[in-house]
Amino acid sequence: MKLSVACNFDPQLPELLAPYPVYEVYGKLASDPFGGGRPSFYLPQIGIGELERYVRLVHSQGLQFNYLLNAVAMGNVEFSRAGQQKLEKLLGALEDMGVDALTVSSVFLLRLVKRRHPRFRVRVGAHMFTDTPRKVRFWAENGADNIVINEVSIHREFAVLRAMQQAAGAVELQLIVNNWCRTDCAIAGTHATGLNAASQQGNRGFPLDYCSVVCNWVRLQDPVNYIRANWIRPEDL
Repeated sequence: MKLSVACNFDPQLPELLAPYPVYEVYGKLASDPFGGGRPSFYLPQIGIGELERYVRLVHSQGLQFNYLLNAVAMGNVEFSRAGQQKLEKLLGALEDMGVDALTVSSVFLLRLVKRRHPRFRVRVGAHMFTDTPRKVRFWAENGADNIVINEVSIHREFAVLRAMQQAAGAVELQLIVNNWCRTDCAIAGTHATGLNAASQQGNRGFPLDYCSVVCNWVRLQDPVNYIRANWIRPEDL
């Protein structure tokens, strides 16, 4: 078993993870031109220099660092000349500081990174909702090194998971073990898109995470929904 753990940029975190089978931590700047899977106000407010120092700290403890570029929608800025320049600047900075891997939710970014920055390992994020062998093969054929399996639907569908593993070949599949989303959530895609916009530079304000409000309301109507969620018990890992 290998674990990839969310990073809060606490300098004590890498040492605290030492007793566990953790191979990498993942995180991102609070905002960048392309956004990611968490709103800026959720994230530690660090700059590029602090990120670089933390990557060095992580490496000193024998861990790797995965930077999140996992926005589902980037307003098509990634296809513009100005967007391409910003993307190359960010990727170059991440490569220079020794970031080991990237998480993306875009076949365009996957292909671009593999062509222009082949040193990075690239993981396809959970917000691509990969839940069939055919989808696994698509990402594998486009160069993915890791694929995170759909976090809202198939964690307990063992026959499907086995078929996906066979389709993956040498590509590594990953599960989110502490997910609390409702099983087969109907608004997961909308939620992912809203979260992306909330961490893109230039988007101001304190966004209301309306999808989270709705899902919390549903859970509270029937608390069994907490048990139905796709989390995995520690003793089952």
